[in-house]
Amino acid sequence: MALLSPKIFLATLHRKGRGLGFVFPWSSSFAGRAPCIEYPRGGTQASASGCWRHAERSFSQTSWSRLRRLVVQSAAPANQRRRSSKRGVLSAERAAALYRSLQSFSAMTSRSIGTHSGTFHCDEALACYMLRLLPEFRDASIIRTRDPALLATLDCVVDVGAEYDPERLRFDHHQRSFSDTFSTSKKTRLSSAGLVYKHFGRELIRQITGTSDENVLELLYTRVYDGFIEAIDGNDNGIDATNERPRYVDNTTLPMRISRLNTPWNVDESEQEQLVRFEQAMEMAGTEFVAYVRGLYGQWLPARAVVLEAFHKRFETHASGRMIYLERWCPWKTHLYDIESENSALGEIYFVLYRDHSGMWRVQAVNKPDSFENRISLPIEWRGLQDAALEKVTGIRGCTFVHASGFIGGNETYEGALAMACLALSMNTAPVMPT
Repeated sequence: MALLSPKIFLATLHRKGRGLGFVFPWSSSFAGRAPCIEYPRGGTQASASGCWRHAERSFSQTSWSRLRRLVVQSAAPANQRRRSSKRGVLSAERAAALYRSLQSFSAMTSRSIGTHSGTFHCDEALACYMLRLLPEFRDASIIRTRDPALLATLDCVVDVGAEYDPERLRFDHHQRSFSDTFSTSKKTRLSSAGLVYKHFGRELIRQITGTSDENVLELLYTRVYDGFIEAIDGNDNGIDATNERPRYVDNTTLPMRISRLNTPWNVDESEQEQLVRFEQAMEMAGTEFVAYVRGLYGQWLPARAVVLEAFHKRFETHASGRMIYLERWCPWKTHLYDIESENSALGEIYFVLYRDHSGMWRVQAVNKPDSFENRISLPIEWRGLQDAALEKVTGIRGCTFVHASGFIGGNETYEGALAMACLALSMNTAPVMPT
């Protein structure tokens, strides 16, 4: 794999009282000088002027953007050079090739991630955090600016620059020509978070979970996007989750909580203080992202085997095949939808039986995907009743309660919970369409 021969060093440019880091190729003009010059905090412009003159002369000979392009392109397979990403799900092979290019590049210089200054949003906060999860960007500095000249010197740029070029680590989505989605089946346009995840999601999951199982990585890669990233993409691009007007306002979402970390409109803050706020936003978004991935890997994924076994035994639970019994409670809903779809049985399961942590047996209605509406609810005559009153109406011993909405009920025994599900099924006379 051919790499550029000039060694790369870090110089510091003093501008408006602040030190700004960028890289340049080693040249003969630096003979006899220290290869790495650090600009001390609180120093004067004169103390950096010599460094800047040499850096400027060297930088004019080989532009940084051209240098980076040569490094990345020489590391990438020939058939992938100068090729933009397709709209479909990025293949594991192509993502791995891009990541290898990043690894070879990272050994040559320190890291920097650029994003826009001013008001920040959830997508770039998460994008920066995800990049820092990769070993190659673990100690990367965050530069918030809209200066094109400065952005051109940075290793990776997200959410600014009007450029999407994964080979050059440019991940903006604001340009008019941009219309990429996560896959051909998706309609939600990607944000900077979605772009970073699309290209490095598998490696991020590998870093968070430690797994190298390709089947697991592929399953989680799609599930994490569906359950976490897509909502951030949609929010940043102004795409409503539904076609209907919401019945209430929800100000508790992750993007809303991130937005409240911005500098208040009636408060003056320095750029450094705003950067601290952005770091807090990164931590909030990233912590929830990591927790979600770990939850899928450690809790959601193992539950699939439990739900799959219950599905295969559904006719043993009841002759109708409309209910399943879980040997132990687990996160079952998304697994059930997937398993139904895989077995051409979408919408066939109406009730799930299990024993909760307190020892009570539950009968829970299966709701339609992405909705609170149940395929079949427990009868309206039962709802809100408890104990003896509920036993009298149902004629079933051991009844403890039925929720006012009819989505769940309880009984002291498995036989009682099963009887409640069977009776509810027989009382449902309206046809139920598969969902």
